[in-house]
Amino acid sequence: MVDAARRFIQRSLGLNQLFTIERRRILGPGGTQVLASEAASAFGLLGHWWVMDELAQWNDTSSARAYYAAIPLESPRPATPHKR
Repeated sequence: MVDAARRFIQRSLGLNQLFTIERRRILGPGGTQVLASEAASAFGLLGHWWVMDELAQWNDTSSARAYYAAIPLESPRPATPHKR
């Protein structure tokens, strides 16, 4: 997905000014990040919105299972003020 997004951004005149393209990720406005899907780098990431492209096409490997396990399936709840 990172490679496809990189090519699309580079060909689009307006987008290439909005995004910063790095080797393993793309940074965009508002803190948007496009990351390569590697299990080792996925643990500890928190996000409001996740896209897992073509999940049905993923191989059933330990690496794919580890990556899926690293994705938080529940959003962290914001701290609520204590009532007195």
